[in-house]
Amino acid sequence: MHEFNWIGLIVFSTVLLGTPGPAVISLFYSGINYGLKNSLPYFFGVLVGFMFNLVICAFGVGVILEFETVYSALKIAMLGYICCFAYRIATSAPLDAVGETKPLHFMQGILLNLLNPKAYVAAMSAISQFSLASNYIQSAFLVVVVNSILAFVFHGLWCFSGQYVRRLFAHPKWYRTINVLLAVLLVLSVTIVYLV
Repeated sequence: MHEFNWIGLIVFSTVLLGTPGPAVISLFYSGINYGLKNSLPYFFGVLVGFMFNLVICAFGVGVILEFETVYSALKIAMLGYICCFAYRIATSAPLDAVGETKPLHFMQGILLNLLNPKAYVAAMSAISQFSLASNYIQSAFLVVVVNSILAFVFHGLWCFSGQYVRRLFAHPKWYRTINVLLAVLLVLSVTIVYLV
């Protein structure tokens, strides 16, 4: 497919997947609190959830999101889920007590992206801009594959970064400040989508 815009797709998806949103912020938090190894189930849940978003949008089911009531209901559900999640982040125990809490799990990662309006917007934007009418199935499949690979790379980097900067949170004051900041950013990332 000579007309397929590889460079455009990679640049577009890099910007969408590399910038902070609910998935990125939660993976960073998980890396800080539980380390990369203990964050892997949640990490793979986030990836699987995003792949569901892509497939749903690529192969027609995503058209129901064009109905305003469905999209509004999705945004409200996500806002409620994220507010609960942000509360957990803001009130989480200091690092020396984190072993007493359970890491985020696989299904939480899937649920995050299944309810995430930003993930659907990203998926629908990529599919609509880079799939080809002349060869839709193959080009849409390539968009799904490229975005899945980039999500693996960028989400993995954010999770690893959380683990890497973990030592900065040894002091309880810093730990609390950063967790509250991450909680606020998480709510804002969804509220912006909610208000659009």
